[in-house]
Amino acid sequence: MKKNKGFTLIELLAVIVILAIIGLIAIPTAIDSINNSKEKLYREQVKRVLSAADSWASSNDNKLPSNDGETIIVTIDELQSAGLLKKGDVKNPLNGKENMSQEIVIYYDSHYNQYVSGYCDDKYWDKYYNAEEYETIKNKCTGDYSNQNDKILLGDINGDGVIDQQDVTLLGRLYMSDSKDIDMVVADINGDGVINNTDIIMLGRMIPSSRLLGDINGDGVIDQQDVTLLGRLYMSDSKDIDMVVADINGDGVINNTDIIMLGRMIPSSRLLGDINGDGVIDQQDVTLLGRLYMSDSKDIDMVVADINGDGVINNTDIIMLGRMIP
Repeated sequence: MKKNKGFTLIELLAVIVILAIIGLIAIPTAIDSINNSKEKLYREQVKRVLSAADSWASSNDNKLPSNDGETIIVTIDELQSAGLLKKGDVKNPLNGKENMSQEIVIYYDSHYNQYVSGYCDDKYWDKYYNAEEYETIKNKCTGDYSNQNDKILLGDINGDGVIDQQDVTLLGRLYMSDSKDIDMVVADINGDGVINNTDIIMLGRMIPSSRLLGDINGDGVIDQQDVTLLGRLYMSDSKDIDMVVADINGDGVINNTDIIMLGRMIPSSRLLGDINGDGVIDQQDVTLLGRLYMSDSKDIDMVVADINGDGVINNTDIIMLGRMIP
């Protein structure tokens, strides 16, 4: 009877060598597959972070840099506080023991005429950017942000970091006095290169408030009723005027100028004071209004002729219209 034979030493060594070769091939492949999955998750994570930063920028456009090359840093903590990132979105898939890098840089690119968000991560940058891309981002990320909270804020005329009625009042006074000390960077609200009534009105609208500048009766819209009511309150020397909504030019007092400016704020195809309807206010309008008033005409368009908003046409309207001529 033939005896069963076991594996010889050579056969065992051969099996071990084969298994080792299979291991050398399979294990690195498995490791590469795991790493590739982690890198893919990391790239998706970065995209979520940058998308959240873009959403933050859309809601905080008044904080964004306005000049080419200027930057602002937003942190992941800020994005979480704003509800734009979930807790799980900050874990780093490449290393479960650490969170994603905190900083995202936002800057204006004049070449593409748009804002760009970049993720600042010196450790894992090559998992998302190529070398040329990250060189640009890195230069933005490594800027001096120590004074970032001191960056100039559009509309912050007094430089206290907030936009409020004090800024409107100060801008109004500087404008009325024809001051040369106006900082155009913060005061030119509409960006047309000059400071005028439009900037004051727009600045007033930038104030966080439950009331709308010019909404005298509090109905949520600006119309002739507001002009009429403000005119009556002014003419009666009322103490019940809400300065927050009625001080249109921000000079701290209510006068004819506020009534005129409020009239100009009304959405209309007709311009307050444009009596002859030619699109400009000039001496012809003053002359025509005077004639209509003297003849006691019934054809006067109150929308454009009731300059002080008191509901009647009189010498005061004619005088105020004369003052409105550029």
